[in-house]
Amino acid sequence: MIGNLLLRVSAIAAPAFAAASAWAAAPGAGERAVLAVDQKWADAESRGDIAAVRPILDDRFLATFDASRPLDKPTFLKVVFANDAGKREIQTLSDRTAVLAGSTAVVLETDTIASTNGGQTTRHVYRITVTYALRRAHWVALAEHIVTAPGG
Repeated sequence: MIGNLLLRVSAIAAPAFAAASAWAAAPGAGERAVLAVDQKWADAESRGDIAAVRPILDDRFLATFDASRPLDKPTFLKVVFANDAGKREIQTLSDRTAVLAGSTAVVLETDTIASTNGGQTTRHVYRITVTYALRRAHWVALAEHIVTAPGG
């Protein structure tokens, strides 16, 4: 009985998973637009450009790191743009997928951050989920959840 149920669920779900994979491989204009904003955010963080990040984050933006308590927009910006003299950071986004549902988008990606500070280089890898909303023809981030990737 359970085996038959699993076979039926697999038969129903397999085409949906295949269609979703094909769709994710070829994002449309909406997905490309939200991914572009997401890349702009990562680039601005790498440059230490807080002024470029502020308008990307909704005023009610919340972020969580692993299982920590949510950080609001001002606290998030303070943490991300902490004044580390001499620190250089490069973010490389990969394994990116955007899912659109009306005026809401969810981006799932891997962010590899290489930091150099005082001659020491470190590398961290994170899995990130960001929820965006379309506001006045611009995508803004509502929430971000960041977890350390295995081995990252």
